[in-house]
Amino acid sequence: MAQLDRLGRRRGATQGRGLRPLFPLLPRSWLSRALRVAMPEPAWAELDARAEVERRGGETRARALGRVLMALMERTPAAAGARVHWLDWERDKAQRLLGAGSRAA
Repeated sequence: MAQLDRLGRRRGATQGRGLRPLFPLLPRSWLSRALRVAMPEPAWAELDARAEVERRGGETRARALGRVLMALMERTPAAAGARVHWLDWERDKAQRLLGAGSRAA
């Protein structure tokens, strides 16, 4: 009789390994996503150090990074309803350029 692994895949009678998931199941409301981020090297070093502190609790690296990011987001919540209009960005750019031009002259 074929056994099933926890994802419902059939396991042969001689197959004792190979169908196990590589990582433990995520908690119910968690979602795993690939994320591409660019930061200066010192910021990466800080993020890695914070993740290592979280990993001491037996977490996987992905979960530790998630916990670090969640803690940082809790410390600095996003401004409610703050949206930047493109004209505001253009005005700021013009002011920067005008300021740079007056210093160069």
